Amino acid sequence: MFRNRHDAAQQLIPHLEQYKHNDVVVVAVPRGAVPMAADLANHFGWPLGVVFVKKLGHPFNHEYAIGAVGLDDVFLDPGHTDVTPRDLQDAVAEAQVLLRRRRAMFLGVRPDVPLRGRTVLLVDDGIATGATVRASIAVLRKQDPVAIIVVAPVGSTSAIEELLSSADDVVVVHSDPNFRAVGEYYDDFSEVTDEDVVQVLQQI
Repeated sequence: MFRNRHDAAQQLIPHLEQYKHNDVVVVAVPRGAVPMAADLANHFGWPLGVVFVKKLGHPFNHEYAIGAVGLDDVFLDPGHTDVTPRDLQDAVAEAQVLLRRRRAMFLGVRPDVPLRGRTVLLVDDGIATGATVRASIAVLRKQDPVAIIVVAPVGSTSAIEELLSSADDVVVVHSDPNFRAVGEYYDDFSEVTDEDVVQVLQQI
């Protein structure tokens, strides 16, 4: 469906024309969404920011999300009674160390883009469970934007419907009720590295 993340951004552009006269800030979920968000920001002349939230993996299966972590916040999905408080504490601490390191690497001493009273387009490269996006919305709400619009090329139909309870809108090119993995919708879904993110942000 998408050749790569840049192609996905191009396919998103027509869906975002409705916001071109708004006071918009594009905010990327790192790392994968940063190149795509940069393409959108450059096309419309909008500023670009980054939200520092990371999926919280199960201590015994890191690919299985049990919630998400922000720099100062923890968002747990209910029902994970097999995770001990000590395991959880260790996983959260490890994730927050990584987030602080990434923030220092990506932004240096630059201040965050102010969001108060502005429309935030929160960009991810695909929505599977929606856990990281939900946590990102909660973090961004604290900065008092006028609206948060989730933007992604593709997502799970059920996750998108759930996100509508916390976001002001969700914009996708394609939703799939049988969604399995984000990478299945891209010909090239190469990993975006920390160095790639730094390079993109330095060009904004």
